[in-house]
Amino acid sequence: MSDSYLLDYLMMAGAPPATIEGLTEQQAIILENARLLTVKYSQVRPMYELLNSYYRGFPPLPTAPVRLTRSYSSLLRMSRSNWCGLVVDVVDERLRIEAVVSADQPVQDPQMWDWWRANNMALHSSEVHSSALTFGQCYVSVWPAKVPGGAPRMLGESPLSTFVETDSNTQAPLEAIRIWFNEQDLRLYADYTTPEYQFHLVTTAPVGRKNYTWSDWDITSFELETVQWTYRNDVPPVAPIQGGRLPYVVFRNRPTLTGECHSEIEGILSIQDRINKTTFDRLVTQEFAAFPQRWVTGIDIPVDPNTGKPVQPFNAAVDRVWTLASETGKFGQFPQAELDGYLKGNVADVQALATQSRTPPHYLIAGMGQFPSGESVRATEYGLTRKVENHKLAFGDPWGDVLRLACFVAGEFDKSEDPRVGVRYEDVEAHSEAEVADAVLKLSSIPGVPLEPLLQRAGLDPSTFDAYRQRQAAAPVAQVPVSPDATPPVEENQQQ
Repeated sequence: MSDSYLLDYLMMAGAPPATIEGLTEQQAIILENARLLTVKYSQVRPMYELLNSYYRGFPPLPTAPVRLTRSYSSLLRMSRSNWCGLVVDVVDERLRIEAVVSADQPVQDPQMWDWWRANNMALHSSEVHSSALTFGQCYVSVWPAKVPGGAPRMLGESPLSTFVETDSNTQAPLEAIRIWFNEQDLRLYADYTTPEYQFHLVTTAPVGRKNYTWSDWDITSFELETVQWTYRNDVPPVAPIQGGRLPYVVFRNRPTLTGECHSEIEGILSIQDRINKTTFDRLVTQEFAAFPQRWVTGIDIPVDPNTGKPVQPFNAAVDRVWTLASETGKFGQFPQAELDGYLKGNVADVQALATQSRTPPHYLIAGMGQFPSGESVRATEYGLTRKVENHKLAFGDPWGDVLRLACFVAGEFDKSEDPRVGVRYEDVEAHSEAEVADAVLKLSSIPGVPLEPLLQRAGLDPSTFDAYRQRQAAAPVAQVPVSPDATPPVEENQQQ
């Protein structure tokens, strides 16, 4: 992008928002590209909102009766169970990053680890993993430090507010847009980012809203298909990263060779709906049919003198007893509704969900046999462990790209080209402390095995290794006292 265009843009600062007619050809092209990217974002946002509702535990409600009473409405809300959120969280809680490494620092790179902690990535990395697992993809943006010598900024970007266009062949990010709503002027604001500049945009008029009717959870969106952008007059554009690099990295969940990515829960949404429907039917039966219904014959039905309509002769309740003076009257009772069928159907659906998502059954249903322990835990969680290992591979390379971008913006150009820059995840398999200690002790007895990886395997933070070394070096060396009258040892050849 030419510097003359940047000067033209800076001259617009302080002026009213530009109209389409008053823009240069290059300025109009930028706005048109931002509009087209917004349209693409609007096409995928409804699916992201639906996946988000399932993850949060607010999926579409089961089909309600035609005459929806207050009691039915209450049972509908009670019928929802958040199994999708559990499937995501079980994987996310096993994706814990314990070290940042490079070619020169294969155990822990102190500088990049300081950047990592300065950005609170111990928390935000989990949020990135959770979003990628839920939506199928997520983004992380990297920006220069706010102050000289500070840590580069690493920000997680949700697909609910950000969209990144990628190359169809290389999957490299090409351009990005991040959109948010301002409650004061009822307009949408956006940061449209290219490899050279980031442009700050605002809609030419207040935006309209529309509501989705997936469930009783109010999902409000905006009419993004018809949005018209213009430049903000309060801030100038900024150059994101020198060298023509788009400061966004895409995290793809379950990527394919065609460039597609898939949510961790999109294949089990129908099972989640079945579970909710079965639960709703059970609650309805439990509420209205579990109490045994009685019948009586051989009596005269009283009539309301005002309306002329029959009146119920008995007030049926759990704590009431019916009595009858007529000798010809008979009482009877219909069988009560059984709930075992609903409970078994619910268990079968949860088992199907566990099989398709490779979630161990003991995480989903309590009482399905004895809780496994020891080797049984590892055998039961084998499918989950392999799935987590695949996610480590899928997310490990993007984290390496994030760290290399951070090195680039910080001026560490050698590290920015280091292919070994990346993260190391914690061990996800279940081990007892005795097993870990025994393995570390046996490995430490092998000559040439370094101490740092063993301490890291034992659960120690690599950032504390230097403190251990300094403390060990400062410790006094134990010496054996020697008496002045002691006879020096005689070597064997001298004795001969």
